[in-house]
Amino acid sequence: MDKAINSWHHVTMDEIKSHAFGINHDKRTRLREMNVFVLDNSLRESTVAQTAGHTLHNKIEILDEIKKCGFDNLLVGAFGGMLEKDRRVDDAFCENLGDHLNRADMADAWNYAFTDISDNMTIVDKQATAMAYGEDNLPAGLQKCQKYGIDSAVIEIDIKFTKTVPMTEVIECLTFLLTWANANFKPLGKSKDRRRHMVNLRDLSVAMMVCPQRALDFVEAVAKLPKEIRPSGILFEESLGEYFGDEVANWTSAIRNVMDRNDWKSEFQRNAESCDGMLLYHVHEEYGLANATVLDALAAGADGMWCGLSEEGAPMGHACSAVALTNLYRLGNEYVKAKYNTKNLVNAARKVSIATTGKPVPSKQIVYGSAAEDVCFSFSSINHGKREDDVDYDGNGVVNDYDKFSIATTLIGMNDQPVRVSTLASSDMITTRLKQCFGDNTCFSDVRSQELLVEIKRRLMNNIKEEYMQIPQLGKLWNDVFPDDSLQWSNDD
Repeated sequence: MDKAINSWHHVTMDEIKSHAFGINHDKRTRLREMNVFVLDNSLRESTVAQTAGHTLHNKIEILDEIKKCGFDNLLVGAFGGMLEKDRRVDDAFCENLGDHLNRADMADAWNYAFTDISDNMTIVDKQATAMAYGEDNLPAGLQKCQKYGIDSAVIEIDIKFTKTVPMTEVIECLTFLLTWANANFKPLGKSKDRRRHMVNLRDLSVAMMVCPQRALDFVEAVAKLPKEIRPSGILFEESLGEYFGDEVANWTSAIRNVMDRNDWKSEFQRNAESCDGMLLYHVHEEYGLANATVLDALAAGADGMWCGLSEEGAPMGHACSAVALTNLYRLGNEYVKAKYNTKNLVNAARKVSIATTGKPVPSKQIVYGSAAEDVCFSFSSINHGKREDDVDYDGNGVVNDYDKFSIATTLIGMNDQPVRVSTLASSDMITTRLKQCFGDNTCFSDVRSQELLVEIKRRLMNNIKEEYMQIPQLGKLWNDVFPDDSLQWSNDD
């Protein structure tokens, strides 16, 4: 420890400032300057493994919220088999997809749906050894994409499960599906050029432990497909929520390098109107690592993410776009500000969550929970307190608006942030909250607010526990302490 401390004695002050004590300038620059693609999965991911699934009405509600955020690449469904008993709400929604998109003024949006690479595989000892394909073995998902007029398919493959299938056979199957889809899907609209089929490495987090070379060989083989049938990009997911950000970044970098080496570079980063050579990331939540790994994947070469607006998903949820885009906004990403309607992210994520669960969003939900808007402290250098005007918080060498970022004021545009009533609130904060709840009143003063704080603490020491943020509780507290100047409020408040 002493050696580490003493090493700083040989570093000049200019060197210390330039290093900003560990700020990763390369990473922040990449996240600030990159184009960010969002393949929105709100219509599907949010219902996965929910105890109460989506109704058709929920799907329509969610589509309206997607529109408000400016997303125009939509995963609209995942389908069961071809029998009547296999029908899902996704089928009912996609049967009238054109009508829904027209009603939501999203007729020009790109729409995608999932399909397995093969529904008919030879399985020996729980391992696929061969996959059937051809006109007589079209996956149900692909058939329904054609039936419902879907623009593009997301073809899913489990690398580990199919690792004993010869790679030539896998690629022949994929080539057939891509060729068939291009020939048999509905014609694209005037504003759309080539289809944006994607391939999803569904079990990559397992494959990278068991057969990493197989996974990279598959990516290379896809990259070498003729450009006229090659998909627009690769999707991959970390379905376990198990891995650290640097580990996910290593996978991302490895896949990106294979794509680049085989002339499948990201055109999207050069021209946001072109979507060839994309790499998109998706991660489930389990141990609290998910949202940070999204940024690590983007910094390591991913072009964006495929995810829902809110965190609902399986098993404990997933890293959502509301959180990822908020982080990119606060880092100064101008593409995100220009492309997406970021002021709508918070409210839209709340509505998707409510449509999915039928319950209020937990107040402490990051980014779009109500507590994310509160002013909590009057002192500086702590979240939801005051920010120092002259501090370069993000370490990019300049002090600008991004160093003053706030979800409430910067992202949403609130002029009057709710003040949180707590034992750490200052008296002037309590006065502000009184005015927010009851309007201007000559009875309100910092002196009286201090008396309210004393009473709150006294009650806690006597095992009386209440929450004074809302109008009825705060009003009752005031009336108990100052009965001669009692307040009135409606039962609806």
